[in-house]
Amino acid sequence: MRPRQRCPLRSSQRRTSATADQSLCSAHHGRRSRSSPAWRHALGQVVGRLNGEYHVVVEPDIWSILTAIGTVVALLGIIVALYFNRRSLALDRRNGEATAARAEAAAAMSADSTDRIVEALGAISLAEAGSASPAPRFTWSLEKVSGSMYRLTNTGNAKAWHVKIDSDESLDLIDVPEDRDLDTTEAVSFYAAPSLATRDMTITVTWDGDEQGSPGGTWRYPLPP
Repeated sequence: MRPRQRCPLRSSQRRTSATADQSLCSAHHGRRSRSSPAWRHALGQVVGRLNGEYHVVVEPDIWSILTAIGTVVALLGIIVALYFNRRSLALDRRNGEATAARAEAAAAMSADSTDRIVEALGAISLAEAGSASPAPRFTWSLEKVSGSMYRLTNTGNAKAWHVKIDSDESLDLIDVPEDRDLDTTEAVSFYAAPSLATRDMTITVTWDGDEQGSPGGTWRYPLPP
């Protein structure tokens, strides 16, 4: 059996097609291999420059900005509130100290005024007691000296004007002074002669309160035995 012979034309065409395909693939891979390292190299240079020579600026969003502003405002509000709170406490303390000082001064003035008023009233009372004359008080004493002689004494604290000594008509009085003025502790003497016909042993003393004859008083006392 004869071996099958290959067509030289077809083999040549297949070899030419394969060679072309290989050339195309080689060209394509050559282009990829040649372009890929250049892109990577450029990108590396850009990143290196950004990292080494430049600062990357990241723009925040609006909510982050508003949050930061709100935080700053809140902190400022707290600081202002603390400042005014401390200032208010200081003012209250100063006002309280001033009020206490005024109250203490007022109490001291009141106590001093009270003491002065008491002292003034005491001085007035003493002055009135020293200068004012006591109310006139008329008192008398009648005593027997000896025999028929008797003595009438002014034991009061005021002078008795126009003193008169009288008795019942059945009792005779002798040497009785008429209209005598008797100062305090002064006395007058007289005689009395009672008898069996004497019905009343009472002695009656009358006087005026002053020299002008204002009413004084009347005093009655039994004749001492």
